[in-house]
Amino acid sequence: MENRKFSRLTLSNNRSQLRLEQIPNKATNISVKDISLNGLRFISNLNLPTNSNFKYHIDFSFNGPEFALKGNIVWQKQTHNGFEYGFQIDTFPIEYYHALENYLYESQPLAMSN
Repeated sequence: MENRKFSRLTLSNNRSQLRLEQIPNKATNISVKDISLNGLRFISNLNLPTNSNFKYHIDFSFNGPEFALKGNIVWQKQTHNGFEYGFQIDTFPIEYYHALENYLYESQPLAMSN
């Protein structure tokens, strides 16, 4: 059984940018696979450190606008085509919360009234 505080939304074909806070002008491409209010999962071909001393910025687009999320990598798993990571979000803009909320609302089927 998974121990999650928030539901995850699966994304497809999402190309994003990952930057190390200490080197803000150098970014690498990643693929964000799913998101929640407090974290996300992404794929990269790079073997990145999971040390909490490294702070990262992820710039990605979801449901319209682009967001800049700050946080750290909390787990890593090697896959057949690279590495999969768990990213814990430390700070996010309020617009990110609203985009998730709107997406969830729009994706729910309407209840039939009798």
